[in-house]
Amino acid sequence: YNNSIGGCMLRIAICCGEGFASGFLAKRLDAQRAKLGLKDKCSFIFIPFVQLYGRQNEVDIAFLMAHVVNS
Repeated sequence: YNNSIGGCMLRIAICCGEGFASGFLAKRLDAQRAKLGLKDKCSFIFIPFVQLYGRQNEVDIAFLMAHVVNS
């Protein structure tokens, strides 16, 4: 992870099974990021849980929705 001092942002994936909950949350977090002036500090994307292993190089942190963790 390279912080914003180095010019890179923290890339955060929001993951769930089919994408409804995580896609919604990623959009909401991205909107708040813009409102708070954090566009150059972090980004939020949706990645389906089943694709996370293959796409892990795209993110710095993966957040799993509770229903994925508990299933």
